[in-house]
Amino acid sequence: MDKTTQQAWYLWAKSDRDTADGRYLPVLTHLIDVAACAWEILEREPLHTGELFAADYGLDEESARRWVCVLVGLHDLGKASPTFQALWNMAEKRPLGGVERLIPRAKQEKEIPHGQVTHLLLPALLECMDWPNADAVKVGDAVGCHHGRRSTPKDVDGITDFFVGANDWNDARQALFELVFMALGLVLETVPAPTLPFSSPAFMRLAVLTSFADWVGSSFEVPSAVDPL
Repeated sequence: MDKTTQQAWYLWAKSDRDTADGRYLPVLTHLIDVAACAWEILEREPLHTGELFAADYGLDEESARRWVCVLVGLHDLGKASPTFQALWNMAEKRPLGGVERLIPRAKQEKEIPHGQVTHLLLPALLECMDWPNADAVKVGDAVGCHHGRRSTPKDVDGITDFFVGANDWNDARQALFELVFMALGLVLETVPAPTLPFSSPAFMRLAVLTSFADWVGSSFEVPSAVDPL
């Protein structure tokens, strides 16, 4: 496992914060859990739902489902940031073996909702795959509001590198981004960007599916041990 992937594994998404045993669920595990939940939800939907998603992205139904589940899975990318990681001092509870510099040592004064951080960070990663900026921002907004509150432009503009991190943090998020694509059977170098523009109905379909899949995927018990290998 390379260093960047190791960093991505050790960032936490869920924890038993009220206990002293240090149990946690990595961000990567949670992203893939929720992507898988979205897949299973769509399996149970009428055929017309798949047709609607395919039309939303200008893709065939199979490709559209994979893309949608990737985007749903990336809803908590914002948890791979100093502002979220500071909410639980995992570094003191679990040996991290050389990745400690990604973990803030103290809770920061200003807490930024992780959905807002996703809204900020995800569009740039999509733009690197030739998504138009306006559509990438709408997708970041749709998956970022999975707790029921949409970000305003003022919310997002006020988030600085101090809260989201740079350098190693960017590397870890890029690794998470790529690993979620791999989990859904999409290879970044070969998959084309969807044909957009991203409509208002498409926004609502993605936002609703993300919220539902995250609710289901957040119901799993935090494991007693994490084996990133």
